[in-house]
Amino acid sequence: MPSPILLVHGAFHTGECWSLLEPHLAARGFEVHALTLGGHRGNPRPAGSVSMTSYGEDVIAAAEAIGRPCLLVGHSMGGMVISQAAERRPDLFSAMVYVTAFAPAPGESNSRDAAPISQKMMAAMAAGMKMLPDGTAEFPAEGAKAVFYNCCPPQIQDQAAAGLSPQPMTGGADSVRTTEAGLGAVPKHYIECTLDEALPIESQRAMQANMAFRSIQTLETDHSPFLSMPEALADALARAAQA
Repeated sequence: MPSPILLVHGAFHTGECWSLLEPHLAARGFEVHALTLGGHRGNPRPAGSVSMTSYGEDVIAAAEAIGRPCLLVGHSMGGMVISQAAERRPDLFSAMVYVTAFAPAPGESNSRDAAPISQKMMAAMAAGMKMLPDGTAEFPAEGAKAVFYNCCPPQIQDQAAAGLSPQPMTGGADSVRTTEAGLGAVPKHYIECTLDEALPIESQRAMQANMAFRSIQTLETDHSPFLSMPEALADALARAAQA
């Protein structure tokens, strides 16, 4: 039986983003857990109290509740989050998979230091991102379709954009500090997506030099393979779990 799998979403998303992937993982024998980070829709927390530390604590609490070491998967900003969690509690995780995700450099770094986002992503944010009084921001639906879901069918694009969550602005900006004794102790894998319009493949590959990945797999799809290519992503995760 494979390790349980714990799925960690990225910015502007919730645990619901994995819903198309979960049955494919279950069919491959995984016990699947998908959490929603505090401060995102469905897991209330004042935006001002959200940090990379609180995100890491959310992941640690979810892993402790599972009760045995799990395969930890992070998407996009979730790569920083899982790094924070594994640095503090490497014993909770059998391995980690970064899915077109930010991978921090050794020592102290944040997502802004890691690698540049795309010009298309920056333009979408500049054109329509709405800052809210509670300290969160809303990503524009049309921009999300263009940069997050560009390989998805229109119906999936519409559903995914409608499910976006306001993002606490303090959450994704924090630095994480990693060590060989913490994060370095957990086996790591990367799944890159070549048609990603948010985190370009060049940025993904630059970050792959930040740590020793046991395997790197390639999917010819967008920033959201859990929606555009869920069966292929499930296969890739199963291979990582066995590597």
